Amino acid sequence: MKNAGYERLMVDVLDGAADAEMVVRLAAALANDPEARAQFENARAGARALEDLGLDEMPEDLRRQIHRAVREASGPRGARRPWLMSFRAMP
Repeated sequence: MKNAGYERLMVDVLDGAADAEMVVRLAAALANDPEARAQFENARAGARALEDLGLDEMPEDLRRQIHRAVREASGPRGARRPWLMSFRAMP
């Protein structure tokens, strides 16, 4: 799974924002890509662990720490970072 579009699909499916066509598209991609399937299962396990904590929103100090770490690890402004799309989707 080299396509960043599938990562976005994973996020949408896990967040419940995906429509039926998106779910089918992701399922087809995962059926043909064991690496992507493992990535999705890890993300699903993480999402479940977060749900089990019972937090409705991410604590503000954690959000700031994540944003700072992403900025520091991202390199120069304007560089292409497809993985960043999953953070932009966060409320």
